[in-house]
Amino acid sequence: MPLEIIRADIVTVCADAIVNSANPLPVVGRGVDSRLHAAAGPRLFAARERVGALAVGEAAATEAGVLPARYVIHTVGPLWEGARARQRRWPPATATA
Repeated sequence: MPLEIIRADIVTVCADAIVNSANPLPVVGRGVDSRLHAAAGPRLFAARERVGALAVGEAAATEAGVLPARYVIHTVGPLWEGARARQRRWPPATATA
């Protein structure tokens, strides 16, 4: 099955899975996370609570509540605090594709 990239309102996408940039702890965040939880209903949050804490780089799939997608993949990415915080770039500028 080929990979398909869809540009649409994420809560209307009928797909096997959608990916959510999640918080490390099972709380409803802002932006897309808040929109997903509002549209999916309480089953999505209950499923995320059962997963528990996720570390940066980890991911977990849950049911999608009443969304048309079958699953939501919750993944936690690093928080960029800016160049002044002297964070390393990821991926490193020397990395090649």
